[in-house]
Amino acid sequence: MLRHYFKVAGALLIWSTWGILIRKLQLEAFDIVFFTALFSLPPLMVANLRRSVPIRKVYAIPQSSVFLLFLLTISLLLNNYFYFASFNQTSIAIAVFTHYSAPFFVAILAPLLLKEKFET
Repeated sequence: MLRHYFKVAGALLIWSTWGILIRKLQLEAFDIVFFTALFSLPPLMVANLRRSVPIRKVYAIPQSSVFLLFLLTISLLLNNYFYFASFNQTSIAIAVFTHYSAPFFVAILAPLLLKEKFET
């Protein structure tokens, strides 16, 4: 149980350094997104090979979901682009605050766009 807390703390420590790392890199946001996506591929491939069942056998992606997965990929890349660009355009505090205020807007818009109801 305690190791789960360490995972959360680790994620907090890693993500909280992004603004500092991006400022020190002094690269354009596009370059950062490109290289982080490029450099993340080999570790993911190695992790997949170490699994007992390869990912292609575990996940049979239905044809109807491929387009949505593509849109998710594009939105993830755009999210990272704008997030990383904001570190170079404004203070780290404002960039992080505005990025993490997104759940608030999702909660407000979900009833309108997805017809979800608030549950208490």
